[in-house]
Amino acid sequence: VTGDRRKQMMAGELLDDNEVIAILEKVLDSLPDDSEYLLDGFPRTVPQAEWLVERLKSKHSSITCVIYLDASLQTVKKRLQARGRTDDREEVIEERFGEYERLTQPLLEWYKNHGIQVMNVNAERSPNEVHADLTKLLET
Repeated sequence: VTGDRRKQMMAGELLDDNEVIAILEKVLDSLPDDSEYLLDGFPRTVPQAEWLVERLKSKHSSITCVIYLDASLQTVKKRLQARGRTDDREEVIEERFGEYERLTQPLLEWYKNHGIQVMNVNAERSPNEVHADLTKLLET
């Protein structure tokens, strides 16, 4: 990621679909075809999801499920600000949340329309409770 793109990311903008797909494609190409893996934060847009589904089809694979961590803007702000990163300023967090609502939230409906199971996890609870739920889901 170039210096200019890094600045944009630090301001809360997402990389464009082609940039993200190029990065992920290199990672996936390095894995054996029969690998199981968890993608955290990808896909974030419908075009990214479309690419992933097609790529997996070409490898005779598919998405097992999607885990949706459901939390309010207030909860997200509180947690991100507690991390202490320089890009976790309130205006940047709100920009990221706006990007999420505009680009990522529509994925939930897209998944459902394509028969992909979406499992909701209440992320308003403590990190330990959320972790326990995620562990249970991943064990099944």
